[in-house]
Amino acid sequence: MGGTRLGIVERRLRSPTIFCRARRRKTSVVVWDSGLRPFPDGRFFIPMPLPCSTRTWRIDFLCWTLLRRRITMCVMNTPTLAPIWAPDPLAGCEATTIALPSAYDGPCVATLVRRRAAQPTGRAVLYLHGFVDYFFQAHLAAAYAEQGYAFYALDLRRYGRSIRPHQLPNTCRDLREYYAEIDRAITIIRAEHDGLLVLNGHSTGGLTGALYAHEGAQRDEIGALFLNSPFFDLNADAALRVVGDVMAQVGALAPNVTLPNQISPLYAQSVHQDYHGEWAFDPRWKPIEGFPTYAGWLRAIRQGQRRLQAGLAVACPVLLMHSACSYTGTVWSDDFTRADCVLNVEHMRQSGPGIGRDVTLIAIENGLHDLVLSAPPVRERVFTELFTWLKKLYLGIQHAY
Repeated sequence: MGGTRLGIVERRLRSPTIFCRARRRKTSVVVWDSGLRPFPDGRFFIPMPLPCSTRTWRIDFLCWTLLRRRITMCVMNTPTLAPIWAPDPLAGCEATTIALPSAYDGPCVATLVRRRAAQPTGRAVLYLHGFVDYFFQAHLAAAYAEQGYAFYALDLRRYGRSIRPHQLPNTCRDLREYYAEIDRAITIIRAEHDGLLVLNGHSTGGLTGALYAHEGAQRDEIGALFLNSPFFDLNADAALRVVGDVMAQVGALAPNVTLPNQISPLYAQSVHQDYHGEWAFDPRWKPIEGFPTYAGWLRAIRQGQRRLQAGLAVACPVLLMHSACSYTGTVWSDDFTRADCVLNVEHMRQSGPGIGRDVTLIAIENGLHDLVLSAPPVRERVFTELFTWLKKLYLGIQHAY
């Protein structure tokens, strides 16, 4: 946690027990509570507590009001332990575990994977994966590293390397849950790199990344946003949308109710080397049949999509790439290898321009849902478009200074 432990005071309120640490030299309070707004280092503060007292210390409303700014700065500036990196199964990568505050289902963590740049430039990228997904795209990390970008990828809580036995995989109740690990990852990155920071989100990670770039605590650190086939709307007809919205409402009361519509295995088969693709991934973390989907997760997705569709104010330049067309089917066809068979690309075209003031949309012919998993000539075009855009952006920033 950092700092000197000089005393722990337990204050029992009508809300859950809260622990405060008092420092004698600098009058300040640091408060932890799993139900409160997080700071980047994972701790929390109470904007206005109920009246209380202890034998050792008394804080009334007036004192708290006067100290709030001091408390906030204390929490934000409290030193944290440096991350401990260990080799990752992906060649050339290493990983560290990020401890997070306990959630509604108990303890949780996130995992940050990194690959160092071939020639460090101070620039870096943070990657957010999609649903029924985790970071396994080592060639994406290598492509960024060759361009001088230090590459970082999060396996979010309950995903991939971060799944714990007591958790329902890949579920959440609000996309803002993920802001804590994104905050922490950016803090770690900024301790190592001070140049352009790119936030790269795929599918559900694209939705989360866009929302974070709009409202996240460290959004000002993000210099560019790259969205790879972001999940901006449900790919369903009118009838299924009605059912989906009803189930999303159910998620408010019964978040762990399993949804009847499960994910088709055909997309996973289109990319896995044992079927029709060229990629290997861990079926424990990305099963071909997918994971069950839950009402609480659907509610979180629909709430996030509605916020995005209402319009965002992302300040940094945005690059949104998607396949040129979508394809739906219930039996295998080679068309699954030439189109987005998960989402409707029209939703991306419709909602993309409303993300911010500087949005570039590019359609990729024969692109898969995850564009960087497409056939070699297709993904080469993806990388060419991406790094050309980033180079222009970086040179523009350099020219401005």
